Amino acid sequence: MEVILLSGFILLIIILSLRIRIQIKLELLENKDKRVLKTAIISPIKNSSQEYNLENLELKISSFFTAEKEEKNANYSKNEPLSLFREDSGFNFFLDFFKEADSKMQYYKISRMYLKYLLIENLDWRSSIGMNDAMKTAIASGSLWAFKGIIVSQLSNKSRIEKIFLNVSPDFVSSFFLSRLNCILKMRIAHIILIGFYYYGYLFKRYLKSLAQ
Repeated sequence: MEVILLSGFILLIIILSLRIRIQIKLELLENKDKRVLKTAIISPIKNSSQEYNLENLELKISSFFTAEKEEKNANYSKNEPLSLFREDSGFNFFLDFFKEADSKMQYYKISRMYLKYLLIENLDWRSSIGMNDAMKTAIASGSLWAFKGIIVSQLSNKSRIEKIFLNVSPDFVSSFFLSRLNCILKMRIAHIILIGFYYYGYLFKRYLKSLAQ
């Protein structure tokens, strides 16, 4: 009996120490014809792929790296916040998530826990950008490099990155933006369970609090 219990305990430890591998692929394309975001998630549990139409995005994606507004947005009211995502843009789930959070600090802690236990096995992020103007293209390329550097430095401070490749290719002839991200993430089953307990424990506390009101 003791041998069976010991064997079961050892097996449980081995299972909990295993890492779940998830591959995430993102492709963001903007040109004169369309603005599209393609996503793909490959995991042992489920594979999924989606395509989002970003035509309703009020600002050009490339303008974020040149501080340039489209003409149709040049005269927007200073008293009204510039909405990046409209209701039919397909990104409502991000907004709803934060609206439902009565304490952003709790979600911040959960995010910190997730990043702490996360292993980024490979991060491959390649981008191309063109603005139909040499000066604007150079500025946009430099800004994009800076943006990637900030993101990667933050990830490096909070997670472990084993392999990384970054690239920005300026195009001085065309006007477009293309960015491809291929990322392989790993996390131990034990850490996933721990974060899950913390998250659902927080939801349970919110439920009890709502009953008391």
